[in-house]
Amino acid sequence: MTAKTFITNLFFFIILFFHHSFLLQAQPVLIWERSYGGSLYDQPFTTESSFENGYISGGHSISADSDITSNYGDFDYWVLKLDSNCNKIWSKSYGGSLYDKCRGLSVTPDSSILSFGSVKSNDSDVTGNHGKNDLWLLKLDYNGNKVWSKCYGGTKDEAGYITTYNNIGNYICGSNTLSDDGDVSFHHGLYDAWLIEVTPDSGKIVREKTYGGSNHDEIRGIDQWPDSDYVFAGNTRSSDGDLSGTTHQGDEDLWAVRIDKLGNIIWSVQYGTNGPDRARHITRDFDGNVLLTGKDSLNSGIVTDNHGDADIWLVKLNYLDGSVMWQKSFGGSDKDEGFRTIPTADHGYLVGATTQSNDGDSPGVRGLSDFYFIKLDSLLNIQWTYTAGGPGWDHLNDVLPTSDGAYIGVGFTSSVAGPNSQITNSKGDYDSWYVKIGYCDSMPVPSITGNTIICNGDSVTLTAPTGQTYLWNTGETTQSLIVKNAGSYMVTVTKWDSACIQHSATIIIDTFPQPPVPLISFSAGQLDASPAAAYQWYYNGILLPDTAQVISTVGIGTYQLIITDSNGCIAQSQPFLLTAINDLNDYDEIFIASNPVINNVVYFNVKNDFTPTAFELIDITGKRIFNSQIEFQNGNLFKIKLPDVKSGFYFLKIIDNKWMSHISKIVVG
Repeated sequence: MTAKTFITNLFFFIILFFHHSFLLQAQPVLIWERSYGGSLYDQPFTTESSFENGYISGGHSISADSDITSNYGDFDYWVLKLDSNCNKIWSKSYGGSLYDKCRGLSVTPDSSILSFGSVKSNDSDVTGNHGKNDLWLLKLDYNGNKVWSKCYGGTKDEAGYITTYNNIGNYICGSNTLSDDGDVSFHHGLYDAWLIEVTPDSGKIVREKTYGGSNHDEIRGIDQWPDSDYVFAGNTRSSDGDLSGTTHQGDEDLWAVRIDKLGNIIWSVQYGTNGPDRARHITRDFDGNVLLTGKDSLNSGIVTDNHGDADIWLVKLNYLDGSVMWQKSFGGSDKDEGFRTIPTADHGYLVGATTQSNDGDSPGVRGLSDFYFIKLDSLLNIQWTYTAGGPGWDHLNDVLPTSDGAYIGVGFTSSVAGPNSQITNSKGDYDSWYVKIGYCDSMPVPSITGNTIICNGDSVTLTAPTGQTYLWNTGETTQSLIVKNAGSYMVTVTKWDSACIQHSATIIIDTFPQPPVPLISFSAGQLDASPAAAYQWYYNGILLPDTAQVISTVGIGTYQLIITDSNGCIAQSQPFLLTAINDLNDYDEIFIASNPVINNVVYFNVKNDFTPTAFELIDITGKRIFNSQIEFQNGNLFKIKLPDVKSGFYFLKIIDNKWMSHISKIVVG
């Protein structure tokens, strides 16, 4: 890029920056919302992307009408398959006659669905209950048909909270347990965190282990790292057993544990305040460290920025030793809690939460509580927030990114339609609720491939931000526009079914003047070009290594030149044909007595002291067409007999007794 081009582009972006800065702030928008359920209480806990660009939700239901096709008694597991816009494909219930509570599901690598939670039943779909509440795994095929189901636990209570699959394909399930018998081999005291690894084909236990101390300890999330180790997180009231050496702040603290693939503890840490604190979700951050989402309760311990009551709490731990790298609270003076954090492409974060606050970081709620979305930059500064809900209780449990740059929040709602409600189709007491939101830039800037000042004949490509439709001011409707002419260009982008309409900044494209066609001249065995910044010489179509303005010829043939001027623009010369004519000099040492030549006889005199001995006749292409000895001489007068040739211009090359050549032009009549 030349200095002139750089300055021009810099000026353009400065103008664009200030233009953009004075616009009204862009806002997130609600793209659509969907609610499903029956007349009673229906709630999804986790939702995962399916293999068909849709979603699978897992929760529980007590209804038996509307979207709920059946109920076995009390609460049932409820699995809902949705398309990419969360339109229902199928809805199915599973369970027995008692309280069966699904807390979520995983979509497995073999395209199956593994739902998990707790069951009290021991009839209908449920068999093998060990007593009270058991962890229940229910594996379904992609159409919701049962593949296998199995209960795990002892004679006391178990409650499954999380499941995933590891890098060898087995299922890892996290539960809380009070048992010390049955499938549970050891019990620390009160509730323990219990991890079991089972095979995907039948649910057979590969290994199991409990973690905790003498008090109440719970697991709420787990993830596996690339080195095959796991980190799980939840909350604890203990400071002994597996938490020996840690400091318990009071009530319940956030708890995180790293274990190897065999379940051996590498580190176990707890952090918190004097109130109830917990981790709800765990994921691996960009740099491989541990990112936790949950809640804190007040300013004590490591928490210094609580806004009042429960706050959304983000904590980043060092994967090597569990030490705190940073922590930050978000919320207002009422109850707020985080349930999931998604690292975003800009190295920021999207936090999914529930809020009851109308102050602080919260933009306010429509009713008792709202879904709450917070977008953070890489320094944890808030970029935007959004709440969604109605006049009742709206509680977010999960959030997922979409392929078109938006987010889907999943939870439940007791709200109904109304003037201050985003719920349009309430089914009953509590419904599952899905909302899709996106951030609508006020003035997106198309990306530029090339310079904003171009040479005539060159082009620059302008590419609009990704959307659904595009309309350039030239009338083109493609995402990218190839520009070859000077002018002003802008694009209107719509996305999310026109929920977001963006009018881009104006980009001005200018052109440099076209450099003149370079001229080539020949003299004394060299080619000379008109002045330019750079030269590319070609001989018979082959690029020569010479890059100077003047080059020596390499032989008879066609030469051509491409020059580059100071703006970086190029021009190409006309082909220059170098023949023997160019390479011959017209000497004054020979005087042709009769020119044009008559009757193919040439008489000539020599002016200097040399003796002609032979001659050659050369046509204008440089081709030798005749040669012979000179036999007739009368003093300085010589006579040559030419063959019959066509009329035209020729060169007569006289060779003397010292093998020197002397040239003269002749015309044959």
